[in-house]
Amino acid sequence: QDTPNLITAVSALSGTGKNATFTVSAGSASGNALVASKIDGTIYWSWHIWVTDESSLASVVTNGYQVMDRNLGAINATPGDPGVMGLIYQGGRKDPFPPVAAFTPSGNYIPMKPLYPPSGLTPLTDPITITPAPANVNLGGAINNPTFYYRASFGTSNWYGQLAEKRVGLWGIMYKSDFDPCPAGWQVFNENVFLNFVPQTMTNGGYEYLGNYYPAQGYLNYSSVTLTFLVVEQSAWIWSLWNMGQERGIAMQINNTINAAAFTTYGFPVRCIREQ
Repeated sequence: QDTPNLITAVSALSGTGKNATFTVSAGSASGNALVASKIDGTIYWSWHIWVTDESSLASVVTNGYQVMDRNLGAINATPGDPGVMGLIYQGGRKDPFPPVAAFTPSGNYIPMKPLYPPSGLTPLTDPITITPAPANVNLGGAINNPTFYYRASFGTSNWYGQLAEKRVGLWGIMYKSDFDPCPAGWQVFNENVFLNFVPQTMTNGGYEYLGNYYPAQGYLNYSSVTLTFLVVEQSAWIWSLWNMGQERGIAMQINNTINAAAFTTYGFPVRCIREQ
């Protein structure tokens, strides 16, 4: 969890498959946590818990799409405020990584936000493991290891492995998939939101575009061996649904271009839209 004592209790898992349920209790703070189901020490599935005021998740209609007013995991939508930074995702993965520790619109190699144990005020030491993406199929490995950040290796720049079948559409192409990290009723951004895009000028550490604010919060490099953020070119990156080829996802570089291809080992924020 990225806020101390955010989650106060988690019930045992009840039921099986997609009908399985559990209850999470939270305190008064806002933030994010990861809850996992284990069998004999192995994680079989995990869930991102986003503790925020649901009524505050406004949406702005852009080119026919209802766009959430903040990146996934952000605790507010205030331009320039640290709480506006959303969580970081590798392309097609359902589990998040923390954003930068402090809002910085320019600079390189910025540490990530600390994570905390189920109880206590002392941050965890090295809670995220950075490891080379394997040569073989890695979808199951990514599910079993939600805190592993897979960097480019073995001649591939995709976390799912060089020899794996092409993982197009893990977040869904026409419809939302089980790997889509957005809350119920929402889905990963669609590039058509930025149809007829006009380049914007940076203000308050980000970009105001058609009623929404997109923070320039940086990204994790696809081949980095350390979990530090690059905040270069002052660009606000976000992932989009994949429809541009088999090897790469799509990210939006707000102040420069649209449909910029990106390896899936990159770490970018996610912006959600209402399910179509």
